[in-house]
Formats: sequence, C-alpha cells, structure tokens
Amino acid sequence: MKEEELKAIAHYQANPYSFETPSSGQEEPGVDWAKVKLIFRRHWWSMLLFPLLAFLGGYLFLRYTKPLYQAEVTLKLIPKAEVQFSPFGNVMRQEWDNLMAGELEVIQSPLIYSRIIDALPLRVGYYAEGRILEKELYKTAPIEVKDYEISDPAWYERKIYFDYAGNGSYRLKVKAGEQTQEYEGTLGKLLAVDGMRLLIHANVPENALQEFSTPLYFVFHTDNYLYKYLQGNLEARIANQAAKVIQITFRGYEPYKTYEIIKEAVEAYTAVSIDIKNKANKQKEQWLEQKIQETEAELGGIEREIEAFIISNKSQEVGDNIEDYIQAIKSLTKEKTLLEEQVAALNKVEQLLDDTTTRPYSFFFTAIEDEFILQNLMKLNELKQSQAQLRLSVNENTLLYRKSIMQVAALKEQLRTYIAEKRRYLLAELFKLNRQIERSESEFVGIPSRNRSFNKLQQKYSLIERYYNELLSQKIQLGLAAAGTVPDFEVLSAPVVPHQPIAPNRRNVYLASIGTGVVLTLLWLVIQYLLHNTVESVQDLERLTRLSVLGSLPRSRKKDMAVSQIVVNDNPKSFVSEAFRTIRTNLDFMLPPSPDKTLSRFKNTSIAISSTISGEGKTFTTLNLGAIIAMSGLKVVLVDLDLRKPRLHLSLELPNHKGASTLLSGQHDIAACVHPTSVENLFVIPAGPIPPNPSELILRETFTTTLKHLKEKYDVVILDTPPVGLVTDGMLIMKHADLRIFVLRASYSKRLFVKRIEQMVKAHRLDRVGLVLNAVSSEEHGYGYGYGYGYGYGYYGDENVESTSIWHRLKHILQRKR
Repeated sequence: MKEEELKAIAHYQANPYSFETPSSGQEEPGVDWAKVKLIFRRHWWSMLLFPLLAFLGGYLFLRYTKPLYQAEVTLKLIPKAEVQFSPFGNVMRQEWDNLMAGELEVIQSPLIYSRIIDALPLRVGYYAEGRILEKELYKTAPIEVKDYEISDPAWYERKIYFDYAGNGSYRLKVKAGEQTQEYEGTLGKLLAVDGMRLLIHANVPENALQEFSTPLYFVFHTDNYLYKYLQGNLEARIANQAAKVIQITFRGYEPYKTYEIIKEAVEAYTAVSIDIKNKANKQKEQWLEQKIQETEAELGGIEREIEAFIISNKSQEVGDNIEDYIQAIKSLTKEKTLLEEQVAALNKVEQLLDDTTTRPYSFFFTAIEDEFILQNLMKLNELKQSQAQLRLSVNENTLLYRKSIMQVAALKEQLRTYIAEKRRYLLAELFKLNRQIERSESEFVGIPSRNRSFNKLQQKYSLIERYYNELLSQKIQLGLAAAGTVPDFEVLSAPVVPHQPIAPNRRNVYLASIGTGVVLTLLWLVIQYLLHNTVESVQDLERLTRLSVLGSLPRSRKKDMAVSQIVVNDNPKSFVSEAFRTIRTNLDFMLPPSPDKTLSRFKNTSIAISSTISGEGKTFTTLNLGAIIAMSGLKVVLVDLDLRKPRLHLSLELPNHKGASTLLSGQHDIAACVHPTSVENLFVIPAGPIPPNPSELILRETFTTTLKHLKEKYDVVILDTPPVGLVTDGMLIMKHADLRIFVLRASYSKRLFVKRIEQMVKAHRLDRVGLVLNAVSSEEHGYGYGYGYGYGYGYYGDENVESTSIWHRLKHILQRKR
C-alpha cells in the first residue's frame, strides 16, 4: 500500500465533510433571478393562499367581534366675571386653566357615577346569549326584575338564565360550579330563594315571550362593578384649551344605552355644578334663618316689656324735649351699635384668615357692608376649594399646588392690611360717638327716669325691628339668587343615539387583512428564497462550478421505482435515452483521440461514477449509461464497488454470493463473478458479500490488477462507487479511473455539495471530471411535456427521496399546466 494513499485514507476518515471554498466557480453575489423565478413558480399558490386566509381571518374577526358605539357631547366653559376681568391678569388666567382640569376630575368622579347609576336602570343587566356573541337588551328585554332584595353577595355578577314555561310560570337556572340549580316562580309574584328575593314582570304578551327562542339571562351588578364600568368607558378631555371646550365621550356595545349614559352624565354634571354654586348661598341662608329666629324672640320680649310699662304707669306720653333727646340718643346708639358690629365682624374675618385648613369660610354677617372684603372672601373661598381639589390629584410639592398656596397667602395678606386700616377708622368713629352719647346722656339726666326707661324700650324695639326687616330682605334676595343659578358652561353639541359603530371598521379591517396577506406572502417567498440552497438546473450548476457539465436527466412524472432499473432499452427514443446519449457523446469528447481512427475512443476506458450523498441517482446513472454505451456496440462491464451497501444485484435481480469483494480478496476470478444482462454487450460484476474492510480491499494491488484485466477484456469498465461525501472508498477508486462522473440531483443536492466536489477534485488533482444533474424538471430540462425518469436510492437508511403524496403530485400537475 502506497504511503500517500494511506495518508489520504487517514485524512478522509478524520474529516469526511471538510472542505475549503474553491477559488473558482463562485456563485455570483446579488439577487439570483433564476432562483427568484423558480421560487415563484413553485410557490405561486402562496400568493393566493395567504391573502385568502388573511381575508377569511378579517371576515371572522368582523363576524365574531361586537360592534362598539360611541356617544359624545361638547361643552364650553363660561369664565366667571371676576376671573375674566381680574386685576391679577395672567395669574388668574392660569388659575382658570387649572380649574378646567378640576372640572374634568369632577366629570370623571364617583359623584357623577353615583347620579348616573341612580338615574338609569343599570343595576340589572339583561342579555340574549348567541352561539358566539351575546347581545345586551337594554330597555328591550321581554322581562324585567321590578323589585329585588339580595342578602347573599354570591348572587351578584352571576348569570341567571330565564326560561318561560308557559301559563305565567318560569324557571331560573344558575350554574354553581359544575352543577346547575333551578328555581320555579310565577310572573308578577315574589320569588324567595336562598339569599335573594325578586319579582319578575313580563314586558311583552305571553305568546311573544314563548316565541323568544334565544337563551335569555340577567345579571345583578354591584355599584362597585358599575363604577368600574363607567370609569373604563366614560372619558372627559380638553378639546380646545384656548376656547375652554371640553368633550365628554362614552363607549359601549349597546347604542341606546350609550346615548342615555352620556346624556345622564351631562345632566348630573349640571346638577353638581349648580349644587356647588348654591353651597355658599345655602350656608348663608341657614345663618340668616338662625338670626331671624333669634331676632323674633328678642322683639317679642321687648313688646312684652312695653306692654307691662304701659299697664303699670297707665300712660305713654313724654315731653317734646324728652322726645328730642331720646331721638338723638337713639340715633347715636344705633350708629354706635352698627360700628361695634362692623368692628366685631372685622375681628371675626381676621380670625377666619388665620385658619390654614381648606374648609370654606362662613362670612355672611350683616355688619359687613364693604364690597371689597366680601368679594375677596368669595375669591379666597374659591381658591381654597380649588386647592382642596388639587390636593386630591397632585402632590403638595408640585408647582401647581405650591402656586395655589402662594395665591391664598397673598390674598390673605391683602385682606389683613385692608382690615387693619378699616378697623382704625371705625374705632376713631366709635370714639367720637361715645363722646357724643356721653354728652347727650349728661344733658338727659334731668328727665324723669320713668320717661327715660320708656324711651329706651322704644329705641331698642325700633332698632331690633329694623335689623329684623334687613334679615328678611337678605333672605328673599338669597332665594331669588338660588332660583336663577345656572351652570358655568353651555352645551355646544347635544348627544345623539349612535347608529354607526366606531369599531371595528370593516373597510380598515379588510384592507389590513389583505395587506397582512400580501406581507405574509412576501415573507414566505423571501424565507423560501433564503432557505433554498439546492441545485435546480444546469444553469445553476454552471454558475456554481467550472467543472464540465456532461448533461442532465429529466425527472420522472409517472412513478418512483423501488430500485434503479435500466430504462433506455424500453424506449430508445425517449427523453431519458436521448439524455444518456448526450452524456455518452460528451464523455467521448473528454477522452484523448485513439491512434487507430477505426476504433472508438471508449476502448480500454474505465469510468468511475459517484455522488456526494445517497439518493442522488448514482446507481441509476451507472446502469443506464452502461446500457446506452453497450447499445452502441461496445462491450461494457458494470462493477459494483459500493461494498458497504450494494445495489446493482437488486436492480438486475442477480445473486450476490460472489462478486467484487470475493474477486479482490482472491476467492474467485473474473469469469466466476461476471453476469450477463438483458442488454446485449452489457455485463455486471455485483458487489458480493459485504466485507469488514472495504477500504483495505480497494487499496490492495489486486484492485489495480483486476481493473487492468477488465479493461483488456472489455471496452468500457464502469465503476459504481460509494458516495464520496460519506465514505473514503469513492475517492480511492476515482484516482484509478480514466473518467470521473459525479451525479447530483435537482432540488435535492445542496449547492454546498458542488463546492465539496470541487475541493476533492482539487485536493486529489483529478482530471477528466464531469457532472451529471439528475431529476431535472421538464421546464428546466427543455424537453417539453414528455415523460422521463429521475431515480435515486437511499444510502444508509435514506431510502425514499421523492415525495409521493397526493399534494406533491397535484402541485406538479398544476405547475405543468402553467
């Protein structure tokens, strides 16, 4: 055994799959348009299937998605006069913007939700159950729960199915785990069950109730559930900040229910706005009512004192001078009283300013007649209310909240300064009045005490009477103001019943479905393009390598054979026969010219046929190439050197108890191992029993001697070798052959195999190497619509390579018709 042959065996046993990228025959970079055309031809169905599936998905989505409706209303907030024309300018305008945010919180607050829940029949929901979707029967249900009382919370949020039994009776079905509980009742009569009492009335005649075939059920909702339902679907947002426009929307699956909820939300917001505005008036009215009652009691006591004085003295006449003094003192006393009340009121207001809480001030004292103090106190109340609302939604350290605190402090400081000045003025006036009263009283000392006492009673009565009349007047004014209170907004667009759903949008869904189908198709084609790494045509093969391409064999459109067979003798004019003749001719050009021009170039020639892996059609090519050469008059012998998994004896139905393995081991001679075939001039030496050491048999000198004897006895010796990509035997045989043929299979052999063959040829310095592409489609092969054969066999367990499924055959039929 030669040293370099031993090195070759060791190298390929250690690295049977290793290869280097050849320097020649590189695949061109960029888009392979032939490959693109092949992908489109093979996967044309995806351009119909994916858009159709996507369109069907869009249809099913629309079919089984509940339509969503939206009702909306637009409000414009009206700025208050003191805010719009405030001397504080930008500060107050910023405050107005903050108040708009506060209005949004009021609209989306539980205060509004509770009014909606109390005004509308939402606590009991009625539904008609379909096969896929359910429909809410808002105010259209054939039944109605008129009255109910639930003591067991387990009845809430449970489906209670109603089944009318006829004659006014019904059954209620409730699922409890895997069991179903049933209760029988009568329409219009109270039904008491465990933890619940309810009264059900029919809204339709009995015959209509019997014809209602859709399963009907109702659900008791808790207020907490309804709060979350309204919170999740009711939305208020600022539509236009500059124009002070707010938009309120509500979304739901029942259009009329959606309309009524948004309508009731506006009414609830109106009522809440009026209540907030009337809150100060109510506090003032309560204070006035309390003072009126106290004043009435005081007037009654003075009247009784006057009556007792007249009765006891039997006279009420006084002199003219006494009357003048009395009137003077009376007038001064009244002024003094008013001044003292004003000073007391100022002190009270100053005490209120020291209050650091956010509670509103009660400042309605009749002694305060200063409009500046009243207006600023009202503004201070509004700022404190705004500050309280901000505290609920923002942190104390936020700029907006700190700004609100600064505004309150500035307004308080302004009021304290004004009150101090006003108090100094009132105390000075009070001091003057006290001096005048003292002088008048000193001059009145001479008047009889009886008349003085009487005059004092009259003076006191008159003063309290005027005070009482003033209280009544203010109460009447408050009543008129409350009756004329309107909210600080106006409705720009009233809500209407939505007739068209906002979702799903049929046009957009179908467009999106078609777009998705197109994207999926393109993605599928791109993936197929990127994953496609097999040789498809002779053109592919020529682009990948500089090795000679001897020809191509057409793909069978009839059926696959269990084992490779000779087919060129069945129909010599068939496409496959012509293809093998072309290969034979191209092989002839690869041989050197014969010295005797009367002899064929194939004289004394050995041809080794191999493949990279199993299933590429090596044995099929060996049989039919040998047969086509034998049909030309040359004597051909086929030698099965695939000693690991022989196949030629199966194809020709020959015994395999002796053959190449026994011939190389010296057990038999050539004559004992050769078998004739049905084709004239074609002989076969099968592989024989499988030896334990196939590589050692090939490396023996016996192999070279045997090959020389065969070439002397036969014109052409064709060697069927093992796949070179799996074992080393094939390359060892190739080195002793005159011609080398590598068989590849279209749509099966990887492009990498071509590179591997090039690497092997370069590494072993082989010449006269040709490639044959097997199982090429008729479109690629160029033989029209005739029939042909493309066969392969499995190697080491890979027996069936071609798909024989109905879908595979149908796809080929559709491709051929195209």
